[in-house]
Amino acid sequence: MNRFFTLLLMVIFIKGFGQISSYQKFFSYFQKEKNTHIILRKFQLNDAKNHYFAVEANSLKTVLIHGGHFREIPLQQLRKRFGNSQYFKVLKFSDALFSGLQDNGIKSLQGNYGFAVTTDLCPSTKNLEFNFYNHLPQMVSGKKSVPVTVFLSGLWLKKHQPELRKLLELQSKKQISITWGNHSYTHPYHPKLPMDRNFLLSSDHLENEILDTEKEMLKNAILPSVYFRFPGLVSNRQTFDFVKSFGLIVVNTDSWLAKNQFPQDGSIALLHGNGNEPEGIIKFSDWAKGKNEEKLEPL
Repeated sequence: MNRFFTLLLMVIFIKGFGQISSYQKFFSYFQKEKNTHIILRKFQLNDAKNHYFAVEANSLKTVLIHGGHFREIPLQQLRKRFGNSQYFKVLKFSDALFSGLQDNGIKSLQGNYGFAVTTDLCPSTKNLEFNFYNHLPQMVSGKKSVPVTVFLSGLWLKKHQPELRKLLELQSKKQISITWGNHSYTHPYHPKLPMDRNFLLSSDHLENEILDTEKEMLKNAILPSVYFRFPGLVSNRQTFDFVKSFGLIVVNTDSWLAKNQFPQDGSIALLHGNGNEPEGIIKFSDWAKGKNEEKLEPL
């Protein structure tokens, strides 16, 4: 495997859309300046035009296309045609990373270098860990515009608008460079249910969990990436394959700080930025002291 995670997913700040209708899974492709883009979604706005969400097949950069008409093509056919592209290589790589009820998906970077920071924003009544995001550059590199992946749940996004604006402001000031991942819309959790019937395994609306989160991002001037993280890191074969059928790459972790799993070379570190797991933030901050020579990588 190539070092696909070193390819920076440029997140374009876009004007938020007020009304989005007919948002749906839709696969096709187009080529621009010798670059192939795989179309993943189609939707409409008030202008009666078709709009599309796509990923550039080699950089994994996501883009929006406004207008145009494309013929729908099954994802499997696109995989056969463009199988040598980085995007489909990563999807193929992730196919082999199902191992059971937990910890499915890509856990680490492909190579012995640096580490990546990912943070989950599950639904929460607590405040955003703003100081963590604000001081992350000083903690890990001393430089601005350090990469961090934020996995958003739709409900957190809806109920924490002022805190979302703070994150977007940090990004606009180039203090941090955010890749926005999908963490489901409702992030269901039932304390009394066993794991095999909990989190997304308890949901009868998996398509809504995926698409409604993307729609909410677009409404709030956020361009989604192609990354998805399961709530609780819990999935079964059916839900794992269902998420991948939407063209999404499942990201896991090998370094959950609150569980005393500290980053190593190539780690994907997991923290919760929603205030629900402050011990993880504290442990990362303590661990990072004196380690600003570490190279922080984007997903």
